[in-house]
Amino acid sequence: MTQPLSRTSRHTNVRRPLVIGVAYGMVVIATTGIIGATVLFATRDVLLGNERERLRASAKTAAAIVDADLIATITQPGQENTREYAAAVRPLFALDSADNSIVHIATAVVRGDSMRVGLDATSAGMRTADGSPAHHTLGEVLPAMPEAKLAWAAK
Repeated sequence: MTQPLSRTSRHTNVRRPLVIGVAYGMVVIATTGIIGATVLFATRDVLLGNERERLRASAKTAAAIVDADLIATITQPGQENTREYAAAVRPLFALDSADNSIVHIATAVVRGDSMRVGLDATSAGMRTADGSPAHHTLGEVLPAMPEAKLAWAAK
């Protein structure tokens, strides 16, 4: 007569496929996570690179259409209501109106972490979505936005 299997031997035979299945499952989950993270970061880099190039192109376009000599003559906040200021800001206003992705367009000089506003194409009295003034006066010093630093570096 054959001997019955002991309890311990029967449980190890049942557990072995379970352990192998769990191990394979963990490998599949880890592999999927690694591939997903790689695709996420690669896509992010491509999208940010495209946005940087678009921003550089917009900055170069704006720099090409403004009259630097005319802007150099506008130095005081009181000059914002003059014909010279209106003539200098007209190309920026046209660029702002032509491109729906541009939210705010202005000229500024970036120095470190601050920027000094030159021309602002937004009409005085306009407000942003959060209620703050959209128009910045000539000579106003603001914290430099990352986009402004990037555009300044591209010049």
